[in-house]
Amino acid sequence: MNDLRQAIIDSLDSCATDNTDIRETVQNLVENEGEETYPILLNVLTHLEFSTQDAKLNWDNILKHQNLLESKLDRPVKLITAMCDYFSEVSKHLRTPTMIELQALEETKKISRTDGLTGLFNRRFFDEALEGAINRAQRYDGSFTLIFLILIILKN
Repeated sequence: MNDLRQAIIDSLDSCATDNTDIRETVQNLVENEGEETYPILLNVLTHLEFSTQDAKLNWDNILKHQNLLESKLDRPVKLITAMCDYFSEVSKHLRTPTMIELQALEETKKISRTDGLTGLFNRRFFDEALEGAINRAQRYDGSFTLIFLILIILKN
């Protein structure tokens, strides 16, 4: 899942630099990675959590909303603009959206999940990963195992 998240971030970054269509990039990701791309994509862009089915439905509605805005304004509307308008004005998922550069946000998240000295993951990361594993196990009617390994080094 982290690999898919990073692939989405890299794809969005490349779309911004070479001005390619995000729709096409997302479609390619979905074809290669499956529909699990939708909730991760929307989480990267909005920090909202959706099931795969709800995320796909929201994605389709965002694309329709973009087309509607373009026809009413008689000019191109960026997908990110349509998404912000959709989540704040149509679906009301966001009450006070804030714009932030994606790379700055991801760097801040990385810093908040790792120890500054060692670079190792911290308790916050563990809690998030555990919650994700529990949710995944529940979603797919599965189970998971958590193993703790305690290493004690004694000095003479």
